[in-house]
Amino acid sequence: MRRRNFLKTSLGAAGAALAYGSIPPEFLLAGVRTLPVGTSNAGYDALRNAFQNPPIQNQNWTRWWWFGPQATEEGITYELGQMKKQGLAGVEINWMCPLEPEGNFAFLSDEWARMTRFTVQKAKELGLRIDFMLGTGWPYGGPWITPELASKCIMRSVDEVVGPDRYGVKIPGEIGEHDKLVGLFAARTVGSDEVLDPTSIVDLRPYLRPTDSRYWAVARQAVGWQVPEGRWKIIAIKQAPTRQAVRVASLGDEGFVLDHLSRKALDRHIEVVGGALKNVAGEEFGKTVRAMFCDSFEIIVPMGSYYWTDDCLEEFKKRKGYDLQPHLLALWYDVGEATPHLRHDFVNVLSQMIMDNFFIPLREWCEQNKLISRVQSHGSVGELLQSYASNSIGEGEQVTLREPQVSAHRKLATSSAHIYGKPMTSAESFTFLSAPGYPSSYRYVVNLEILKYVLDPGLRDGYQEIINHGYTYNDPNDDTEPFHEMFASSVIRHTEPWWQYYNQFSSYVARCCSLLSQGRFVGDVAILSPIEDSWSKISPTTNHDWDPQTAIKWGEVAPLTVRSGFDFNFVNDQVLVERSSLENGKLVIEKMEHSVLVLPRMTYVALPTLQRARDFCQAGGTVIAVERLPESATGFIGYEENGGKVRSIIAEMFGTIPINDSIVRNKFGQGQAVLIRNEADLPKILREHLQPDFALDRPVETVLHLHRRTEDTDVYFVTNRSEFYQENSALFRTSRKSVELWDAETGEARPVANYSVEARGVRVPFRLKPYESVFYIFKDAPEPAHVVESNADAVTVAGEGKVICTTANNGTIYILTGGASKPGRHEMLVKDLPAPLEISGEWLVTFQAYKFNKLVKKMGVLHSWSDDADTRNFSGTARYELEFEIPQILLASGRRITLDLGTVADASKVWLNSTQAGVTWKRPHVHDVTKMVKPGKNFIEVRVSNRLINEVAGMKRPAWADKVVEKYSGYNERPLWYEIVSREYGTENIPPAGLIGPVKLVFAQEIEFEV
Repeated sequence: MRRRNFLKTSLGAAGAALAYGSIPPEFLLAGVRTLPVGTSNAGYDALRNAFQNPPIQNQNWTRWWWFGPQATEEGITYELGQMKKQGLAGVEINWMCPLEPEGNFAFLSDEWARMTRFTVQKAKELGLRIDFMLGTGWPYGGPWITPELASKCIMRSVDEVVGPDRYGVKIPGEIGEHDKLVGLFAARTVGSDEVLDPTSIVDLRPYLRPTDSRYWAVARQAVGWQVPEGRWKIIAIKQAPTRQAVRVASLGDEGFVLDHLSRKALDRHIEVVGGALKNVAGEEFGKTVRAMFCDSFEIIVPMGSYYWTDDCLEEFKKRKGYDLQPHLLALWYDVGEATPHLRHDFVNVLSQMIMDNFFIPLREWCEQNKLISRVQSHGSVGELLQSYASNSIGEGEQVTLREPQVSAHRKLATSSAHIYGKPMTSAESFTFLSAPGYPSSYRYVVNLEILKYVLDPGLRDGYQEIINHGYTYNDPNDDTEPFHEMFASSVIRHTEPWWQYYNQFSSYVARCCSLLSQGRFVGDVAILSPIEDSWSKISPTTNHDWDPQTAIKWGEVAPLTVRSGFDFNFVNDQVLVERSSLENGKLVIEKMEHSVLVLPRMTYVALPTLQRARDFCQAGGTVIAVERLPESATGFIGYEENGGKVRSIIAEMFGTIPINDSIVRNKFGQGQAVLIRNEADLPKILREHLQPDFALDRPVETVLHLHRRTEDTDVYFVTNRSEFYQENSALFRTSRKSVELWDAETGEARPVANYSVEARGVRVPFRLKPYESVFYIFKDAPEPAHVVESNADAVTVAGEGKVICTTANNGTIYILTGGASKPGRHEMLVKDLPAPLEISGEWLVTFQAYKFNKLVKKMGVLHSWSDDADTRNFSGTARYELEFEIPQILLASGRRITLDLGTVADASKVWLNSTQAGVTWKRPHVHDVTKMVKPGKNFIEVRVSNRLINEVAGMKRPAWADKVVEKYSGYNERPLWYEIVSREYGTENIPPAGLIGPVKLVFAQEIEFEV
C-alpha cells in the first residue's frame, strides 16, 4: 500500500485538562435559533454573503516548495488534489536547493518548463490559483546577474599615521577587481576614535595619481600631501560587491543576488525569469497565475558597511540638491552637528531609490501582464509603510509562538494598506513555528490548535490573506522516510494525520479573512512611525543585516493602546503631510478618523510633519509625545534654521515643561498637547480624551478586539488568546442596537439574546472558549425584545419572543427583559441536576497506520500512547471503543447533555451510538450529544490523530541526507540547511498522544422564557 493511502503524521501537544467552570460554551448554543438567509438591507446581506461564501482572495494559500527542483506529473496531480480537498485556494511555488542526490532538474531547464506548465494547467482544472516566486530561494538573483548588476555596498578602510611625514600616505586596504574608490580622506580624531575634528578633514582625492582606466583612483601612493604633525586617520571609502549568492538556490539558479537599487539589474532579472515564467504559463499568465512573489529582504553586507549602487552619488545630488561625497565620513564618524542630518538624507535617498528602481517597476511590470505583485518589503532599506504600499499586496509575517499579541511588525504591514487605500495585506504564516518545549522550527510537532493560536493575533492586527509556510513537494513513493521537508517551516501537508481535518481550519481562515476585508478599519489613534528619526541615528551594520527599521525602539506603545480598548494605525511623514485632512478635529486618512496622534520617543522630526501635528492639535486633536519631545529637524539643508522652528513649535504646543512632572498637559487651540515621561501612562491619557471602543468590565490582556465598519454595520472581531475560558462583559462603542454573533469556526450566525443598550454603547456579556474567536455584528435595525440581565450560564434566542436559559447549577434562574419587550423579571427553580458522569471501563484501542502493523490493545486507564513502548512511535489515527451505561434518571426532560473528552492529543472524531457527534481539533474537546444518548447501554467510538514526530522519533538519520550533503553542500549556506533537515530523527522528546481524558457526560438544564 502506498504512502499516500495512509494519513501519516501528527498533531500537537496537548496540555493538562481544563477546569471548565460551571458549564462549557457548547451549552450556550443549545437550542439556538440560527439566522435565516432573508432580506435586511443590501450592505448587511453583502456582509453575510462574504461570511458564508468567502471569495478566493481571502481563502487560505500555501507556499509549495519544490526542492531540487524535482517533481513529476503524478506527484503534482496528487498534491494539488489534496490541497483543493482541504480548502486551500492557491499555491505559491518556490523552487529550492536539492534534497535528493539524483533526479533533479535545473531551474529554467526544459524539464522545469514542462513540469511548471503542467502545474499551471492542473491548477486551472482544479480551480486553484498560482503565485510564482520570481526566482528561487531568496533574495532574487542567479547566474545571469553579472558582478556589475549584483548587490553592492560602501565600506571604509583605515590606516593611522603620525606626522610630520613629507613622503605622503598610501590608500588603506585593497582595491579589488570590481571595487571603486569613492572617497579618500585624512582627519584627526577628538577624544574618541569615532569622533572627528571636522575642521581637520582633508579630501585627498586631488593628490591621487590615476594609473588605470578601470578605476579613477588605484594609485597606492597619495602624492603631494604631507602629513602634518600629530596623529591622523587615513580613511578610504570604497564601493565593493557584497558577493552575496542567492540563499538556498535551486540547481540552475546559483549566482549573485541582484542590486535592488539598480533598475538595470531588475530589468535583466525580469527579462530572464519573468520571461520564462510568462512563456510556460501562456494564456494563464494573469489568470490562473495571479502574482509574482518577493520574499523578505535578507541582503547580507560586510560588517561596518552600507548598501550602495553605482550611481548613488549622482542620485543623491539630484534628489537632495547637494553633493554627498565631501560628507561621506559622516556615515561612519561623528563630524559635528551635521552628522545626524547627513545620515538621514543618505538613508532617505536609498529608500527612494529602492522604491523607484525595484518595488514600483516590479509592480508595474506585473500590472502590464495582468498580474499583481505580492512583496515582503521588510528588511529592505525602504521606508516600510510606503514600501509595502508600493506593491499590489504588501505582505507581513507571523512566524513563532513567542510573537507578541499586538505586533509592531504586523501592524506596519496592515497600517500601510489602511493609510494608502490598499484592499489587502497578506501574511507568511507559521514559518519558525514549533510546539512549546521545542526549539524554533522543530518540525512535525505543530497541530491545528497551535496554528490557530499563532494565527489569531495576526487576524487581530488586520491580516486578510494567510499563506502557509508550508507544504513541501514529495514524489508519491517510498524512497524517502518519512519525506523531505523545508528546514525552517511548519509541516502543513497531507502526510499529517490531522490533515483530514484541515478543511475546518481553512474554512475558519477564509471566513475571518473575508469579514476582516469588509468596510473600513476603525482606529482612534495614529502613531507616527519614527523612521526618519531612526534614519538620523543610523550606524553601519554590525551583524551583516542592515535594516534602519530595527533601530526603532517601539516599547509598549502598540500593545498598551490596544489593551486600553483602542486601536491604531501607524502613519508616516508622507501620509501625514500629503494624504491626510483635518475635519471636525479629526485626522482623516482614507476616510478613517483619528482623534489622537502619538509621537513615540522622537529626537528628530521633519518640519512639515511637526507643522501638520500642530495644525491637528490646534483644530481639536490630541497630540501625545512619549518619553521625550522632538528637538531638532531632519535633513541637512537648512538644518539649523529648521531646528529652531521645530523647537519653537514644540514650545508653542507643549508650553513650559516642569522638570519633575511625569505628565505635562497643555491646552493648545481647540486641542491638547501632552508629554508623558513614562509610556505606561498612555492608557490613562487616551481614556481622558476618548471613550474606549472596546471596554472589558474586567480587563485582561488575553482578550483582544479588531473593529471594522461598513455603511450599516459595525463588525467586531473578538479573540481569546488564553488556554482558559474567559467569562466577561464588554462595552462596544456603537449606537446600533441589533446584535448578532457570527461563529467563524462553524459558519453559524445567530442573534445575541442577552445585552443592554447604554448611553455609551452596547454592553454584551460573553463566555469565550480557550483560543476561541468570534464576530459581533451590530446592525441598523430596531432594537428587538431581549434579555438585559440573567444569572444563567447562557441565554439564547429560541424563536420569536422566546429565549432559552441554560444552567449547570441548581437554584433559581432569572432574567430581566428590555428592548422592545416590557421590562420585567422572570424566574424558575432548577433542582436535581446530577453531577457529571465519568465514562470509564476497559477501552478497546486499535492502532493501524502506514508501515505500522495493526495492534489491538485494552486500556483500563486512559493515558498517552507515547508512554508505551509498543505505541510510542505510532503516528496516525487510533480508534477507541467502549460500551457504557447511562441510568434513566439522568436523562430527565429538558436536560442538555455534553460529552467532554478531556485531554485529546491532538484531533478527534466521535460517534455515539453510531451517530457522528463531530470533530474537535482544539480545546475544549466537547460535543452536544443530547439527541444521541439513551438510557441503558451506549456505545462510543473516538478516533484520535496525533502528530508525525512520534514516528520520526523512531527513525534513524536517512541515508539520502548524507548523500546530498556530499554532492551539493559546496554552495553558500547549504551545509547549514542540510544539517537542520534531519535533526528530528531519533529524538527522545515526543509529546503526549491519544485520548487521555477523563471522559465524562456533563448535564445542564434548559428553561424557556417568553420575553
